[in-house]
Amino acid sequence: MKRGRVGDAPQHATAGYAARSATLVAIWMMSKTTKELKKQARKAEVAAKATADEIVTKELKALASAFRAQAKVIKQNKKKKTSPA
Repeated sequence: MKRGRVGDAPQHATAGYAARSATLVAIWMMSKTTKELKKQARKAEVAAKATADEIVTKELKALASAFRAQAKVIKQNKKKKTSPA
């Protein structure tokens, strides 16, 4: 059996398997994205504390806030998709 890309269904699998596999890959990517955004926010805050310039400090804090807001939106969208309707 040939190996494919991540999320590709094996040749003997059904269409349902491929759909579930694609969904799991999408959820995994979202969780990784939120984790990375939070990590970037922490880095921006550390850089803001280390910077002497007030303008740059404000910009970095705003950037950290934006990263956290983006992670929050992604998390809320993920909850909407996974919760039973």
